[in-house]
Amino acid sequence: ISFLVLERLAAHDPEEVQMMESATPVLSLIDAPETIRKALWLLLRYAYITQDLATAETLSRQHPSCTFVTPEGERIDPKGIIHGGSSRENEGLRLGKKMERDELLTDKERCMQRIQDEEKTLQALNRSLQEIPLAEKERHLQALVNERNVLEKQLTQIDIEQQSRARELEQIHREIVEARRKLQTTEQELTSLLPKIKAIEEKNNERYALLREAQHKIGRSEEEHKRLSKEVQNRQNSYREAQLELDKIRYKITSGLHNIASFAEESDVMQQEISTAQDSVTRIRAEVESCGKELECMLVESAKRQQQSTELEARYRECKILNQETRNAVRELRRSHEIGLQLSAELQQKQIELERGIDNLITAVQTRYSCNLQDIDTEPPLDFNKDDAEKTATAIGDQLQKFGAVNELALEEYEQEKERLDFLTGQKEDLLGAERQLRTTIDEINKTALKKFQDTYNTVRGNFISIFRELFEETDEADLMLLSGDDPLEAHISIIAKPRGKKPLSIEQLSGGEKALTALSLLFSIYLVKPSPFCILDEVDAPLDDANVDRFIKLLKKFENNTQFIIVTHNKKTMASSRALYGVTMEEEGVSKLIPVKLEKKHAERSSGNDAE
Repeated sequence: ISFLVLERLAAHDPEEVQMMESATPVLSLIDAPETIRKALWLLLRYAYITQDLATAETLSRQHPSCTFVTPEGERIDPKGIIHGGSSRENEGLRLGKKMERDELLTDKERCMQRIQDEEKTLQALNRSLQEIPLAEKERHLQALVNERNVLEKQLTQIDIEQQSRARELEQIHREIVEARRKLQTTEQELTSLLPKIKAIEEKNNERYALLREAQHKIGRSEEEHKRLSKEVQNRQNSYREAQLELDKIRYKITSGLHNIASFAEESDVMQQEISTAQDSVTRIRAEVESCGKELECMLVESAKRQQQSTELEARYRECKILNQETRNAVRELRRSHEIGLQLSAELQQKQIELERGIDNLITAVQTRYSCNLQDIDTEPPLDFNKDDAEKTATAIGDQLQKFGAVNELALEEYEQEKERLDFLTGQKEDLLGAERQLRTTIDEINKTALKKFQDTYNTVRGNFISIFRELFEETDEADLMLLSGDDPLEAHISIIAKPRGKKPLSIEQLSGGEKALTALSLLFSIYLVKPSPFCILDEVDAPLDDANVDRFIKLLKKFENNTQFIIVTHNKKTMASSRALYGVTMEEEGVSKLIPVKLEKKHAERSSGNDAE
């Protein structure tokens, strides 16, 4: 038995191991405590590892003082003797188990500390979750929802009143315009009648002149008659002609007298119309002034109502945003709680696996080396002990003899596994960061979409009520109701349409024409939010009667300045109201032909023909 006294080895400082091509020093692969590093240097400073036996033989001839070992366990000593194989009891031997055990114990302590920290965090989260007054928040939320419903009803009533006021103002404006137009027409007629009156007076003067002339002719004719009566027998023919001429003149005189009487009556009627028109002008001016005053009062009242409506809408939006933020906070706390539970379960599972691995290692060491690792003192001795030194030397010698069974790929496998662990850890961190970023983006998108949805919904709702009342009656009831739900973006929208004299429980109970008009109201209310230059309608007037077709045409005329409508129809009224008509016929089987007709040109030709007549 040989012994190495570590204290006496202190005088020998380890030198740099000589490096060789195609060979690796054994000392570069061994990690040992400082207490035995010098002893290992004395024992293994000339030991190298090669890839195969041929390389070992070549290097042995070049360096006869060195020992070369192959991964298969073959060894060439300085004497040139080749050793191969290993004993069965040395197979599977591994070096550095103590250090690996210490590392595992350190990892276990770190895991236990991390588990305790996570449990404390989880307890803190549970306390925070319990401290949140969910019941009070829900009651407050319900109160806000009820208040929102009341405000929506009030807002609807205000909208209805505002629209009614707007319609009344529009009606007053139309009446004012109509009164002004009538006033202008009356003044124009009066202006146009004055020349006619003058012309009639001139005609009367001319006819008076003709009458006087006729009277003079009658006088002359009577004188001629007296003269001719004396010569009756000689001038019978001249007498008859004179008598005929006299009858004609008398007829003209009678006609002139009748015309004079009719012209006098017409002049009296015109004077009465002029006085009536002047009275109407005075009355219309008084009405215009009173309507202007009423209009100013209504505008002031409308401005006040509009301000109240704006304030109510602002309060409603603030309450809704606060509700959404509260829900987001609760959702985040629940998500954090779930993540904490998952991490706790994973750490517990990892702890169990580590404890199982430590037990397996302790059992393997106890089986192979007949020693209990838990009983070994890891602290180095203060004084030198021969027995301990003997045991250490024996253990080192045994390790050197069993060196052939060392797994040289363990370090490489460890590096690969460590690299993969670092990669997976980085991937996990990236995924968690991406998840947080995605959740933040989703929340922002939901807030923006909710705001835009509310604005668009309110606009479409107001347009729907207005257009529905244009197509039906002013007193008919129509509305769009957003059904309550957790997410307004996924809530259903209920369409309320109640024409006069009907109280349907659903739209399915309406007639075909009423359904079509309701659908048109909804279509154009959405269209007003984002108008389009073109709109194609396919036989939408098929279920409508003549009165509703007129309303439909009136609605189209309202939007025809900004949108070109292409309508597929069989209704004559719809065709008559269009500017261009395209008929599709099939003169030959399987061959369609398009026949365009410009209705505006036809109307212009017809109106010019009437003017010419």
